[in-house]
Order: sequence, then structure tokens, then C-alpha cells
Amino acid sequence: MCENNKDLENIVLFQLVFSFDYFEIFHKCVGKLKGKGAIAFRMKYIDHEESEDICAALKITPSNYWVLIHRAKLQLRESLDKNWFNEID
Repeated sequence: MCENNKDLENIVLFQLVFSFDYFEIFHKCVGKLKGKGAIAFRMKYIDHEESEDICAALKITPSNYWVLIHRAKLQLRESLDKNWFNEID
């Protein structure tokens, strides 16, 4: 039995994250990312590359790298909001 609302939230989050439908939509949203931001995001979060290696591969500064990652996360969030979270309301 759940001791509090946080336990229930964790259970729901676990089910959401491991659902096939979510991952299918997540990968489609990642596929919609554009440019160097898309490449940097994939290298960091999918390929687990180090930031220094990503900067070298893309020939960008660390500051530019973090801006690209931030913008990619915002794009991904917007896409997930449209394609996943609005679907479950």
C-alpha cells in the first residue's frame, strides 16, 4: 500500500516512463529536433558522450554546447506536450 502521495506519484511515473507508447512518441519527438542541437542532445543523452567530446566533434564552445542542449530540451518538452501529455487528458 502507498504510504503517501509521493509513493503513488512514483508508481505512476514508473509506469509512464516504461510504457511502450511513451517511448515511441519520445523517439519521434527526438527525431524532430533540428541541427546541431539534435546532434548534441543525442550524443549526450542517448550515446552518453562526454561534453568535451561533443564540443570537439561539433566544433563548438562549451557555452554554445549548453545553449544547444537547453534549446533541444525546450523543443523536446514542447513536442512531448503536444504529442503525449495532451493525449492523456
